[in-house]
Amino acid sequence: RFSPLRLIDTINVSDLRTAWTYPLGDSAASFEVTPLVVAGVLYTTAADRVVALRADDGLELWSFALDPGAPVRRGVAHWPGDATTEARVFVTLGKRLIALDAASGRRAQGFGVGGEIDMPVAYNAAPTRFEDLLVVGSHGAPAAVRAI
Repeated sequence: RFSPLRLIDTINVSDLRTAWTYPLGDSAASFEVTPLVVAGVLYTTAADRVVALRADDGLELWSFALDPGAPVRRGVAHWPGDATTEARVFVTLGKRLIALDAASGRRAQGFGVGGEIDMPVAYNAAPTRFEDLLVVGSHGAPAAVRAI
């Protein structure tokens, strides 16, 4: 969400070229995704999956398929892990909050039931991480913010 872009200025900006592209899928036109880059890995959602890509060349490291017809349009959250738990990537899918192992893309079995928590209301946006909490909202009335 922020980059100082110290190497790009008004003199050389016209020299920028596409380094790589990655196909998001058929319904990508309605996406408004903010990808995350952590330690050289880009995490993002696509039309029907969550993916991890090598940020420098776009090579797909893993892909986690989502339920058909239930695209996530806003992105993911990242938690760096701690002394006992590996880093995780979180995505919301309607009323579901899904945790994935950041290295493999597999469900994080130590989170909720089978890597998933059912939330009381739908929220199809990226959760926000604050320290060791995930903050999620809701789409409908009554609107509420929750920390997990």
